[in-house]
Amino acid sequence: MNGDKALKEMRRLHRIPRCVWVMDSDDFYAKETALTWCDHRNLFDRESHAHIQIEAHDMPEALDLRCVVGLECHLSGDRSASRNRRLYQALIDANAAKVVMVADGEVLIHDKATQ
Repeated sequence: MNGDKALKEMRRLHRIPRCVWVMDSDDFYAKETALTWCDHRNLFDRESHAHIQIEAHDMPEALDLRCVVGLECHLSGDRSASRNRRLYQALIDANAAKVVMVADGEVLIHDKATQ
């Protein structure tokens, strides 16, 4: 997983990003964005968006996703429909405030505020 360390640092500074983009892909853009998003954003800006990239060897159920507690997450992946659903559930289990998944022609939305 990449990008989570910068998000954890942001949270330690009591800053909250507008949302977290979670990409389960080995695509160059996904990895590069996750590694550099904090270099291009003001960590004190409420409008900043955090980026996390999940790697192929990462197991969704074993990821430490505490950094997304209370945040809105947008999930996209290009590996498999079942893996996307597992990541979707892992984000819900990590207490993300809202999880939106758009993958494999499927749109799922979990919003704690409406549950």
